[in-house]
Amino acid sequence: MLPDCIEKCRLQQEMRPAAEYAGAAMESDSKFSKRKYEYDIIRILAAFLIIFAHTGIDGMELYRTYSNPSIPYWVYVLAHIMGLTGVALFQFLSGALLLKKKESPGTVLRKRLPRILIVLAVFSAAAYLQRCIDGHVEEPGLFDFIKRLTGNGVITPYWYLYAYIGFLISLPLLRSMARAMDRAEYEYLLRIALVFSLAAPVGIQWTQWAGISLNDFVYPAWLLGDFVLIPLAGYYFAEIAKDEDRNAWLKRAVLICIVCIALMMYTAHAENMSQAGTLPRPFHAVYSLTFPCVLIYLVIKKAVGKIRLSGRLQDALPKVSACCFGMYLVHIIVMNLPLVRDLPDFLKYRLGISSFVSSALFTAAVAVLSFLVTLLLKRIPGLKKLL
Repeated sequence: MLPDCIEKCRLQQEMRPAAEYAGAAMESDSKFSKRKYEYDIIRILAAFLIIFAHTGIDGMELYRTYSNPSIPYWVYVLAHIMGLTGVALFQFLSGALLLKKKESPGTVLRKRLPRILIVLAVFSAAAYLQRCIDGHVEEPGLFDFIKRLTGNGVITPYWYLYAYIGFLISLPLLRSMARAMDRAEYEYLLRIALVFSLAAPVGIQWTQWAGISLNDFVYPAWLLGDFVLIPLAGYYFAEIAKDEDRNAWLKRAVLICIVCIALMMYTAHAENMSQAGTLPRPFHAVYSLTFPCVLIYLVIKKAVGKIRLSGRLQDALPKVSACCFGMYLVHIIVMNLPLVRDLPDFLKYRLGISSFVSSALFTAAVAVLSFLVTLLLKRIPGLKKLL
C-alpha cells in the first residue's frame, strides 16, 4: 500500500488538465472512486484511428482506387468510416469528462485556454520547421509561420486544436446547458439527432429526384454541431443515464449504426463513383458520428464491467492513455521522418504485403514511435505540463 502522500500525487498526475486538450482527460470524482478504464481504452482506440486516418491512398483512402465494387472495396470503405470516428470519440470524451466540472468562465479562460494556445504554437512550429527542412515551404520565415498559424493552420491534422479552442470558449455555456437538461430532454436531443442526421438526409436524398428538398433554416445546425451534440451525448451516457437507459440505447445503437454505416458506405460509394468526383456535401458531413460513438462507448463500458482486467493491464492502460494527446500532436511529424515515411513502400514492394495490411502495420508502428517520443518529451520540464 502506497503512503497517502504518494497516492495523492499519483491521483493528481492521473487527473492533470493538459490531457484534456485532446478531449480525453482522465478524471476521478474522489481518490476512492473506481477508475473508469473504458475511458483509457476509448482514448487509445481514438488515437490509433486518428493515425490511420492520415495513411492516405494506401489506407484511409484506399477504396478510392477501385473503379468497381468488390468485397475488399466495401471493407476499405468501412475502414474509411472507422477512421473518421477517432476525432468524434475524443469529442465524446470531452463531454463525459469536462461538462461535469464546475468552473467560472474566467477560470476556463485563464486555466484551459492558454495551455491549448501554447500547445498549438509549439507543435505547429515543430511541424513548420520540418516542412521547411523538407522543402515544402516556398518562402519560409516568421511572418509566413504566423500567417499560417492564425489562418488555416500549419498542417491539416491540427484543425482539431482550433476547433477545441472554440469548444473551450463555449464550455461555460455548454456546461450550464448540460446540467440544466434532464433525462427526458437528453432523450429528445438524441431523437432530434436521429431524425436530422439519419432520417432527413435519407429522405432528402430520395426526394431530390422529385425536386423536393428541406429548407436550410429548418435544420438545427447549432445543436447538431459535432462540438455540441457529441459532447452532450458523452455527458448524458456517462453522468445522467441510468443502467436501464444505457441497456436500452445499446440495443437501439446496434440497429441505428447498422443502418447509419450502411448508408454512409452507400453515400461514400456514390461520391467515389460520381463523375464529378465528389458530392455537394461529403458523406461524413451528412450523417452524424454520434451514434457510432455511443455504440463504441456502451460496448466497451459493458465489456470492462464484465471482464476482470489483469494487474499488468490495469497498470499499462493509464500509462498509454496518458500519452494519447502527445501521440496525436507528434504523429504527423513522426510519419514524415525519412525512415518512417518509407516504411509503407518497404512493406508493399520489398515484402509483398498488401496495401491495406501495410497501412495497418504502418499505423501501429507510428503509434508506438509516437508513444515513445511522447514519453521522452514528458521528461522535458516545460513540455511535461502540456502533455
